[in-house]
Amino acid sequence: MLKVCLDLSAAVQQGAGISRYEVQLAQALVAQNSPEVSYNFFYTSPAPIQQLKLAPELAGLPHRALTISNKRWRVNLLLRHFLKRKADAQILPVAGTNIFHGLDYIAPPLRAASVISVCDLSTVLYPQFHSRYNRLYLPFALRICAQKAARIIGISENTKVDLINWLGPSIADKVRVTPLGVSDPTYFEDLAESERREFLAKYGLGEQPYILTVGTIEPRKNQARLLEAYAALVKNHPDTDIKPVLVIAGKPGWGGEYERLLELARQYGLMVQSEKIQPGVAGQVLLPGKVADTNLRALYQGAAVVAYPSLYEGFGLPALEAMAAGAPLVTSNTSSLPEVTGPDGEAALLI
Repeated sequence: MLKVCLDLSAAVQQGAGISRYEVQLAQALVAQNSPEVSYNFFYTSPAPIQQLKLAPELAGLPHRALTISNKRWRVNLLLRHFLKRKADAQILPVAGTNIFHGLDYIAPPLRAASVISVCDLSTVLYPQFHSRYNRLYLPFALRICAQKAARIIGISENTKVDLINWLGPSIADKVRVTPLGVSDPTYFEDLAESERREFLAKYGLGEQPYILTVGTIEPRKNQARLLEAYAALVKNHPDTDIKPVLVIAGKPGWGGEYERLLELARQYGLMVQSEKIQPGVAGQVLLPGKVADTNLRALYQGAAVVAYPSLYEGFGLPALEAMAAGAPLVTSNTSSLPEVTGPDGEAALLI
């Protein structure tokens, strides 16, 4: 039997896109219930597993945890590569594990074969969008891990091209493309109008049209430019009966981008709301924070338009989710987004 260890560190530490990728891929693999494959998992986190929210089908798998910070683990991993010290005994929860899948770019040196998933190369191509730590660590560590991995999974053809351009043609034979998908099939079904209205009413959005963007608030996602465009819309059409709201759904990220949005909104005279908008008032920006996956479908389906002006994506899951939910989509003509909304972006308005 093939024994596979999944690194779910990001899933237990954060709620961003890579966390969703890890959880949903792990759940789908386990749900196959193959008699030829068994799964276990590894993670690093300062908190014990009892405090972590994992689906029962994952929490019940054999697992091993290192109760250290992510940064400390990353440094430890790199040192092991330099010292050529295998980590099988320290991190693999099941003896005889054949494959370790590093779902977040990196994998420690192991006797077991390593597979790594690469979601994007933004730390290499756009280092200005990352913290100093990430732009120093990740390109260096990824180069080492990619050279030693048996396979590299890219989540789009664009990511594969970026990998080959960066690491050279010799890496091409290792790379396999596995595009992302919408794991919840109900996205393709219209919610009952009463159910959608009930959810949207919590934010005061029952009757007022809104422009929606979804994603962690950080420089690369370009929400500041979207806010500028919205401010221009409000200024240039002050007398219209339609007073759309701008909804920016996502948790604050790094780099002070959340604070920058608040300051921009103040400069443009926009009204920022964190819980509920005021009906019929123009120029409102709703910042509800991270919206639970179970509620995102209602938010997408109720939107007049979804805007996703990201400057660079390895895939762009919010664009796919918006299309699955039937929402009109405006997105960037860069990186993977024409591929995701394709062929050649035909399912969206590219900007």
